[in-house]
Amino acid sequence: MFNPDILQSTASFTDQVIGVYPTGSLHKQIVAKDVFGEFLVPVVSDVLVKKVELELGIRRSDYDKTDSTTTFKINGNIQVNDSLRFRGGFNRATRAPNLGEMFLPLQQIFTGAGVFGDPCGVLSNSPFGAGGAIENPLYGSTGQHSALAAGQTATGANSAYLICRAQMGAAGANAFYTTGQPAAGGGGFAWVNQIGNPNLHSETADTWTAGLVIQSPFEHALLRGLTATVDWYKVSIDDAICRTRSTTRTSSATAPCR
Repeated sequence: MFNPDILQSTASFTDQVIGVYPTGSLHKQIVAKDVFGEFLVPVVSDVLVKKVELELGIRRSDYDKTDSTTTFKINGNIQVNDSLRFRGGFNRATRAPNLGEMFLPLQQIFTGAGVFGDPCGVLSNSPFGAGGAIENPLYGSTGQHSALAAGQTATGANSAYLICRAQMGAAGANAFYTTGQPAAGGGGFAWVNQIGNPNLHSETADTWTAGLVIQSPFEHALLRGLTATVDWYKVSIDDAICRTRSTTRTSSATAPCR
């Protein structure tokens, strides 16, 4: 529960004391119930290698505001001898949206440099914006799109474009996307509205790992304590939660990145 000072009205940024941002009250909670188990399973011992074992784990999480999730891990260790060990495995992890991402009250924040301009514009250079998603109206009917922003993908730009259209509504989106868009960037200032999204789902991350551990086989006092490790990992995240902002529409919401 969060109760801001009464002077922090969310009605308008200009109502505030200088340097104090408007903040809405928040009376929400998330209840989570977890059941989990971990197991260390010996597979073989002193057969070709010193030992092989599996590290297994599973967790079931039930949330009262979002979907229930199941996470697990399957890791293996192969101890070849006292000096060499191989390790690796797979891990499924999730992150449920937090109270702010789901229930942040409508409020205004102040942005300084306006580096990215309007992320909904087709000329946006924002890595989370719609720049390059559709034909640029400034080019006429040539089918030419503006360049994607650094860090953005065609799928991500199209997702931002669809989110922006949904926020603006049919009439607003048709007017906005059939006229020339201002160039991205610039040194402007803006008051930006933002709000939580109670319909968010948990993020999901899959991690693959592989590696080896080498323990010094030497008995010399300067060498026997040396250990070297080499590891490879790959992480992929689905339904990542990110924040979209709007400088020209009534509000923006925390949304899933695609």
